[in-house]
Amino acid sequence: MMLLKPIAGACVSLFLLFSCKTRATSTHIEVTGAPERQGLTEKQYIKVVGDQAYIGAKFDKTQDITILFRKCMFNDLMTFFQIGLANNSSALPSKTPERKPDQILNLTTSDNIGPVLIQGGSWIGGNHSYQETGKSKTAKTLSYAFYADGELLKAGDERWAQVVTVRVKNALYDPLRPGPQSDGEQTSLDHTLILEDVIYTILGGSIQVELSHKYQSNEKRIVERYYGMQSMFVGETDLMTPNGPFSDFQRIPEDTTFSKRAGQDFNRIIELNSVTGICQSTFLYPEPKRFLGKDNKAFIRAYGKSYHNLLASKEIKKGEFFSWSGLYTWFRPLTNNHNYLAYCGKMEGEQLIFIDCKCPFQGEIVLPNSLLNKKYRILFLDQGIGIQKSKQGLKMKAKRNGSLILAYK
Repeated sequence: MMLLKPIAGACVSLFLLFSCKTRATSTHIEVTGAPERQGLTEKQYIKVVGDQAYIGAKFDKTQDITILFRKCMFNDLMTFFQIGLANNSSALPSKTPERKPDQILNLTTSDNIGPVLIQGGSWIGGNHSYQETGKSKTAKTLSYAFYADGELLKAGDERWAQVVTVRVKNALYDPLRPGPQSDGEQTSLDHTLILEDVIYTILGGSIQVELSHKYQSNEKRIVERYYGMQSMFVGETDLMTPNGPFSDFQRIPEDTTFSKRAGQDFNRIIELNSVTGICQSTFLYPEPKRFLGKDNKAFIRAYGKSYHNLLASKEIKKGEFFSWSGLYTWFRPLTNNHNYLAYCGKMEGEQLIFIDCKCPFQGEIVLPNSLLNKKYRILFLDQGIGIQKSKQGLKMKAKRNGSLILAYK
């Protein structure tokens, strides 16, 4: 299955939710609802307390999603630490995003956007100590700043915002240049191998990450492995990898992997907590250049986590750059049946609708009159999936499993 390039400027009438009755048969499908967030305010509330930032947005009509940025993991790096749900039936999110959540969705007690394994050395960044002794840090946050709609915030500030931005600069140290020894133990690493710049953009409870690495060492190093995007979802029971081997949810095995060859167009990990019905999606977009051979692992499930793997055995030199961007989204599916999964997210100021077809089917999507004049662009369209306008909305035909991603302002 080949993932087509984004289709620039393609616009069709918006559809939000549909229901399939049978496999590979023609059905007449009518939209009976809209995403849970439609009609809710898009405002977020941010409160900076000391060196921590708390952000609250509406998750649905009865709950807020709360996000805590703080220094965490072994290396005390600034990143999103805790994602939770807090009860709130008001139309606006609460002005106390720092309150204790009623449910935890994500905890960064281990790596979330790293680390890097240097050949002949050790893992650096994230939750990793030098040679895993638990004594010497392998990275440090050099600077960080919180912004509300572009305005720099200081400790004690709180306000409403449409867009919250967190900018972080980290230094990842060279494990092949250890510092002074003391009593036979490593005391410090202080030679920067990688400067890591991270921009977190928070929109409606989704977190967009833009990350870049600039290599600093005059000596050549080999990155043996780099996990660019990881899941720390709490309570996951089922796994789905659209455009990868798992086109439908399956119970999560203790350990599993697949190669780049097996998931050539793989760019999303979706995990489901079958008890709560809530999911987490980690979506790499736009597709980064993966420095992987066809038999290198593109996806890894181990140690209770799911990983996007981006580099394997790549030599790096001073001045070289590597970058990726992705979207973390927590959601209750609009629809999840044996034919497809549908859910929403936010990215770059646009509302996204993800439709992941699990099998062949076809049908007409009938739109409410209020939506017929709205337009969206096609972010992704898999080969084998066809859509066209109809008098009442859209006709869709999926010849095989695949994905459709729509974006609208």
